[in-house]
Amino acid sequence: MSPVTDREERERHRQDRITGYRRDAAPLIHALTEAGFDCTGFGSFVNRVTPGVIEPAAFDGPGATEILLDWLPWMTNEHVKGSMVRHLRTKAAKGTATGALVAEFTKSPNPHYKWIVGDVLAFLVTRSQLRRLVPLAADPGHGWGRQMLVSCLWRVKTPEADAVLLSSLDDPDVTRHAMSASRRRFGNRQARRHIAPLAGHPAEQVRRAARDCLRRIDKRLAGEDS
Repeated sequence: MSPVTDREERERHRQDRITGYRRDAAPLIHALTEAGFDCTGFGSFVNRVTPGVIEPAAFDGPGATEILLDWLPWMTNEHVKGSMVRHLRTKAAKGTATGALVAEFTKSPNPHYKWIVGDVLAFLVTRSQLRRLVPLAADPGHGWGRQMLVSCLWRVKTPEADAVLLSSLDDPDVTRHAMSASRRRFGNRQARRHIAPLAGHPAEQVRRAARDCLRRIDKRLAGEDS
């Protein structure tokens, strides 16, 4: 018998994930169907709609917000939970989903799932709730999963958030997001003073991010000065 190839092993894992996803999503799908929702598009997402070619996802995420939030704490499969969270990225969930998503972000050890939650949190959080994201963005224990939370720190505009943003500039997990947010918070000239010293940082990821960011800043400043 020939040994299993890497490609075959990857395909087996993929099929196992699909099987597990369908099995673990089944109770939720049943609840949604019983409530009158068409679930054929659950877990499908369209970034850019092209009429006649790529149509919008059929699942009614805004209408299902309450059910998704009710079920979210009880689901264990984070692939299914990731789909649920992404379906909450709607105006209908603004403000109401923040507490549940902060809890999801905090308790999960999985940076991939944290990133999805953080991305949706950054979209849903209201102005009055922004401060709740600061300690999550500040905690390096969340790793690169907090990238999108760091990205939105420029919106908070408090000394605490500013301090977290500046201290994140040399963190390889979030360096690019912190640099981008710093430009939006402080402006190109002031941000440059904080980013320039990092062009010689010992971590390649930070060093490369700083050099890329400085090129963009200098190009923008040259256009302003011309």
